[in-house]
Amino acid sequence: MTDDRSDDQPGWAAPGSAPGEPGPWDTPAVAPPGAPPPPAGWGQQTAPGAAVPAVPPPQAAAGAPRRRRGKGWLVALLVTLGAIVAIAIAGTVLFVTRTLPPYRGADDVLSAVRRGDDNAARNRLCSADRVDESAIRVIRDTMNDSKSVTVNAFGVDRSGSTARVEFTVTYNGGKRSRSYHLPMVEENGSWKACPP
Repeated sequence: MTDDRSDDQPGWAAPGSAPGEPGPWDTPAVAPPGAPPPPAGWGQQTAPGAAVPAVPPPQAAAGAPRRRRGKGWLVALLVTLGAIVAIAIAGTVLFVTRTLPPYRGADDVLSAVRRGDDNAARNRLCSADRVDESAIRVIRDTMNDSKSVTVNAFGVDRSGSTARVEFTVTYNGGKRSRSYHLPMVEENGSWKACPP
């Protein structure tokens, strides 16, 4: 079967169009009234191998409200960080004002007894025990044959002007470590040991 079509046959080309002239299918589309113009390069043909022109992103219609990005997560993060900082500050203030003074008083008296300085140890005893030699002997007996004595800063149980401070004694010769509680009392702004 042969193809006898040619441009001079009737019906092949549009009536009244000569070869090489644009036909009705080549007419550009007409945009409806009020429609935005097509992007640059729209409908243009490019030569083979040529770069295709970039199409810009769609723009919001003029007068349309812009969508706001939510900042709720930032507010929540700042509130959480503020709460953490406030708790840390409050905990530090409580430790320094309530726990640290009895801890230091216990550490001072235990250190004095351990190094054998009875005068310094006696000055760190409460007024009821200062004249009693047995008070220092009670503390010394707990440290007999000790390798180390550690006062626990988190083992302070304070109630007003009295406290109990935990300390741990590690003994020589492979003996088990043992924990004790040293009673403390506040006298004239200083914390003094009051062993039973």
